[in-house]
Amino acid sequence: MKTVGLRDARDALSEYVDASQRDSVVIMRHGKPAAVIVGVEGEEMEEVLVQFSLAAKRLLEVRRAQPRTSLAEFKRQLLSEKKTSRRRAR
Repeated sequence: MKTVGLRDARDALSEYVDASQRDSVVIMRHGKPAAVIVGVEGEEMEEVLVQFSLAAKRLLEVRRAQPRTSLAEFKRQLLSEKKTSRRRAR
């Protein structure tokens, strides 16, 4: 992991963005970490948003904790609902 001062990063941002494709770059402000540049070239925009969005991560954690339904069970439920709605329509 490379570290660079804020002033240097500002003056040569393109260079550090290129470097971030190989390893993260930590930008320091007054000797303390202020930001991290992480290379994401080649990734899909949706994947990048999910990786770096705390809200998206929380939603995924909640969803993963919920019980799962198999595709076969989902199809059975869907067919059952269609039959029920047809009976009501008559």
